[in-house]
Amino acid sequence: MVKIIAEKLTVIVVVVALAAGIAGCGDKDKPKTEEPVVTEEETDNDYSDENEDESEGEGEDNTDEYSNPEMVYEADSIGMTVTLPVEYTNTIGSVVLTDTDLTGYGELFYAEMNYIGVHTDDYEDEISEEEAAAYGSHTVQLFGVFAITGDRSAEELAAVVNDETDSTIEASDLTLLASEDGFDFYECSVIDTSNYDNLDDEFKAEYDKLFALKDDLLKNATYYRPDDAMDPYDENGLDFTTTDFEGNTITSRELFSQHEFTMINVWATWCGCCCQELPALCELNHDLAAKDCAIVGLCGDVVDDDSLDFANMLMNQNDYEAYTNLRPFDGWSDMFDNKGSWPTSFFVNREGVIVSDPITGAAVEEYKQRFDELLNDKEVTRSRRTNSYTNSEGMYRIRVISEDLQPVEGATVQFCSDDSCEMGVTGSDGIASFDDPPGVYEVHVLKVPDGYNKDTSVYRTDDQHSDMVITLKRS
Repeated sequence: MVKIIAEKLTVIVVVVALAAGIAGCGDKDKPKTEEPVVTEEETDNDYSDENEDESEGEGEDNTDEYSNPEMVYEADSIGMTVTLPVEYTNTIGSVVLTDTDLTGYGELFYAEMNYIGVHTDDYEDEISEEEAAAYGSHTVQLFGVFAITGDRSAEELAAVVNDETDSTIEASDLTLLASEDGFDFYECSVIDTSNYDNLDDEFKAEYDKLFALKDDLLKNATYYRPDDAMDPYDENGLDFTTTDFEGNTITSRELFSQHEFTMINVWATWCGCCCQELPALCELNHDLAAKDCAIVGLCGDVVDDDSLDFANMLMNQNDYEAYTNLRPFDGWSDMFDNKGSWPTSFFVNREGVIVSDPITGAAVEEYKQRFDELLNDKEVTRSRRTNSYTNSEGMYRIRVISEDLQPVEGATVQFCSDDSCEMGVTGSDGIASFDDPPGVYEVHVLKVPDGYNKDTSVYRTDDQHSDMVITLKRS
């Protein structure tokens, strides 16, 4: 794959391979069952019975090159299940499958399988920076696969990928593998083999053998809608009842019927960029009245009287009259799934039907453009999505929260430039800070506290000091 995308996942490859500690796929995409998924036919193989008979009572290791059966790995994030043949599960090096959401909002995914040509037994659980660098310099890509929404052609996919990653792939580099449930899966023939010459001969030979098998592996893979895919628009319209900040009962159908288009701005009082844009939103809402449009806020952390008073104070310290703000209700986070990005703004028509992709981040000018496009019945432009928001604190702050918006203490965050990585652990406020100079950094939650699911996504900061919010799901 194009080098810039491969670089985004290199640190994940290293971490997963070390966590595995074996020659085989890492923890990122292990089988759904705790044991490898073995077919009935494999269980009855002659070599399995022979090995059991020969090893009984002898205390000898009679494991042969076929001791590991085929293994089924489900990469739900991208919507791909691959069956790894014994050649992939019995290796002297390591084979690791990783994937990421490239846009951050469930429309474009990328997965790659890498081969790491080192002996994992040579490394302890804790490795030095030099040893980690050795892993990186001996990592060679086997294949890369994209999954994208919307029945996109290869030309359209190439344009989106190049825009999101500054790559330069062409339509001729992409081969359609499958189309399933609104997603198209493409293999990219441009892969990063720049480290191939760093491999010793035994690892080169093994890589060549695995690469020769990858076409059949992809052909026989199962493809399906990614778990993290953006949900399709509900043509029946949103339907809910809640109260506003003044305690008035609000029904969605009555609320949205008052204007041709309404923007629902999902925000939180702890979110700095959310609060900073409130004055501009009040002004914009005032101007939108002449266009028969409006803004409605939904504050996700108003859970009691104290938080309500604080939210009201923030809303009412502006020169313009405050717009309607809603209190959260049962199911609101599923209805307005912001993928852990704050703020996120959704656009609906009079019937409460979501009519465009949401916009993540504080982006008043984009809100204005989106309203104009909708009012003029123009094709709605795609918004470049980020999970990172500029601040003036002279540092990068990674805030890790739970689905109920509570700070998560004790999460290990990895913060990487092109040539080095550093670690931070979130405190009681859920924040890990890094005082590195401005630039684009890769962020990964390396370890989560007990009670939370692992987050294997790769996040990318702005090229200036900024805040990032990562939401962990409870296990």
